[in-house]
Amino acid sequence: MSTPQTTTMFAVIDYLVTTFTNDNQLGGATPPLQVVEGNPGGDAQQEFISIGEAIAGDESWAGLGATSSDEEYTVTVYVQVETPGNERAEVQARVKAIYSRCQQLLRADPTLGLGTTSGGVGTVRNAKVSTPSYEPYALDEGFGAHISFGVRVTAYMGAT
Repeated sequence: MSTPQTTTMFAVIDYLVTTFTNDNQLGGATPPLQVVEGNPGGDAQQEFISIGEAIAGDESWAGLGATSSDEEYTVTVYVQVETPGNERAEVQARVKAIYSRCQQLLRADPTLGLGTTSGGVGTVRNAKVSTPSYEPYALDEGFGAHISFGVRVTAYMGAT
């Protein structure tokens, strides 16, 4: 017995992980950039993308009978680069390039592959990338930086 879908959030997280993992400039690059859902913990590589926290937004009924709803939420994406021995400018350029590629991929399909209701998942009406937060830092030998940004999702759950 399948569980009815009550949010598009899990499908969006799956889309982000799959899209970044399969992209030839990110997870499909040589060497591949590590892409994970959640915190990579002790398995973290020097460069990684983490699809993290989904922050609740608003949900409202979209019609009579409480059978459909509009939802808004933000999924946080975290990019980290740590490179011993490199210059600060090189690390900044690399983290900026990764962020720019993520942004380019997400702008290419603002419905995140969920533009039509299929399999009871719902419809993403729009997804926007937020302005990033950037934090550089020194390592014992080298530099590191991370960028975090949100993917703000507006979606519809219900019959079409």
